Amino acid sequence: MFYNTGTYAYFPDWDGTSYQITDTTPNVMLPANGFGYVWNANPTVKRGLGFPTAAEQGYTATYQSAIGYGKYETTFYYVMLPDGRTIRYAVGANSGFVWGLVN
Repeated sequence: MFYNTGTYAYFPDWDGTSYQITDTTPNVMLPANGFGYVWNANPTVKRGLGFPTAAEQGYTATYQSAIGYGKYETTFYYVMLPDGRTIRYAVGANSGFVWGLVN
């Protein structure tokens, strides 16, 4: 999950486990599928993202990784978003779980 705060969180792939959205807020759109599972099961995700503003859409992401060596041993990932922008995030002991736009 990439939050507007510039931080992110990682969750394992959804295994298809059935679930039921427990939110009863009236007149709001609710998430579905794997995203709905994570949103429903993790209050931090729900608070960080809020309610959906459009139906869930899938897309095939293009990504590239660059492994850092030495002091930090961090791997940087570059992911192209559906609108063509690219984000970079780092995974490693000193990554800080932050992301940012590249272009």
